[in-house]
Amino acid sequence: MRVHKQILACFLLGHSVIGTVAFAETINFSPTQLSQAKITTTKLLPATQAHSNLTLNGQAVWSSQAQSTIAAPVSGIIQQLSIENLQTISAGQTIATLHSPQLLTWQSELLQAQAQRDLAAQHLQREQQLFNEGIIAEKRIFEARNALTMADVSLKQKQQLMQLVGKVAGKQLDPQLTIKANQSGVVSEVLVSQGQQVEAGTPLVKLVRNGQLWLQLQATPAQAQQIRVGNAVQVAGCATGQVKSLANGLTANTQTRIIQVSVPQAQQCLQPLQYVSAQVLAQSSNSQGWTVPSQALVKQNNQWYVFKQTAQGFEPIAVNILSQSNKQTLIDGQALQANMPIAITGLVQIKAAWSGMGGE
Repeated sequence: MRVHKQILACFLLGHSVIGTVAFAETINFSPTQLSQAKITTTKLLPATQAHSNLTLNGQAVWSSQAQSTIAAPVSGIIQQLSIENLQTISAGQTIATLHSPQLLTWQSELLQAQAQRDLAAQHLQREQQLFNEGIIAEKRIFEARNALTMADVSLKQKQQLMQLVGKVAGKQLDPQLTIKANQSGVVSEVLVSQGQQVEAGTPLVKLVRNGQLWLQLQATPAQAQQIRVGNAVQVAGCATGQVKSLANGLTANTQTRIIQVSVPQAQQCLQPLQYVSAQVLAQSSNSQGWTVPSQALVKQNNQWYVFKQTAQGFEPIAVNILSQSNKQTLIDGQALQANMPIAITGLVQIKAAWSGMGGE
């Protein structure tokens, strides 16, 4: 009978009990039973600085907040690219040259609108003269003024369209359009190639303002629970950075949370897309955390426990796991106290007694 109970107790240590089992708040053990069960304890200690620090891997990426895209204002063919990846450029610098039949059409329409406006102005002037001589009715003046107003509106629309694409209006038709950078920065990616046909609105270049590099670190869900916005981050050879945000969800491929870190003057010590190992510094000493041997933890009904030694035996204490390795686990819990004795061996016997199966 004793052998059967011990086998069942071992099963309960790794699996939840199916059905309803009453668990005692105090697990009574006599000194003789403690000796026979070979139960040993250790004192609960606050987490050390070494255990509170986290080493995370990640990559240097361009800051999404500083990125912008330069797009083709009209359709056409890329005749020449004047920049390359990772090149530092200034505002007004040429990005590409575009050959655009659509631009020819717009210029032709602009010249026609200018001619129609000039004719409308001349017609109003002639009608005004005829009206002053009493030859025509005043209604003709109103009609001529309305025609001039409509011609002005059409001309301004065509002029604004040319201004938007960055083309200076002239009397000569020119299908070449020079596309220029609207701000200084670093070219993070050239998205087109020479000779490529593009439509209006097609992204040509990704530009990063001031070359701002950030770190994207990967943390497991347990590690992410220890990280807060504002935590300091150290990367070899760089100034101390700071955690700016934590992604809410997990990445599909790695099942990790992305930690965004800003590093002052990162472009001086890091290269874009460089893989790095960073040290996320611990919270202040006021943060509660306790280091225990991983073997001191038991799980029951999806809740983790440690067994606190008392004068009568042991008391189960509910805890939360912050991070875990093969040998050490960082935990917290409202009932935990420094130097509290907790069981680290003989947990099978303690849990069996806890579930009411420790007797003969």
